[in-house]
Amino acid sequence: MEMCCQCGGGEPKTDDDGRTPTESDAVLDRFDSSMNGKLELAEFEEFWPIFCEICPFANAEEMFNLYDRDNDGCLSREEFEELYARDDVEEKDNDDDDGVLPPDDDDDDDDKTIPDDEFPECDGDK
Repeated sequence: MEMCCQCGGGEPKTDDDGRTPTESDAVLDRFDSSMNGKLELAEFEEFWPIFCEICPFANAEEMFNLYDRDNDGCLSREEFEELYARDDVEEKDNDDDDGVLPPDDDDDDDDKTIPDDEFPECDGDK
């Protein structure tokens, strides 16, 4: 149960419908640019390449249509929650820093600074 503050006390946070927001709610809200509490196909197309890298669907529209159970052209919170619960829906890691440093090409040259006398003076007034 998510509490309203960091100390863990108080009343649980709820949304306008009295529901306790879930992780899928936060993700839906992140991509809901129209702020209507649903994802239209254009919004879902922003979500899809980030979260569905390994999903077995040819494109965002194919997956969207499968989960748009009521065929209203939007994914409701409930429809999106079902989609988001899939094992293959996961935010891809955009962090290129995998903790491994590239090899050092210079064996003995630890001083990477260039002495000032090796730079020709720039004269922007010519």
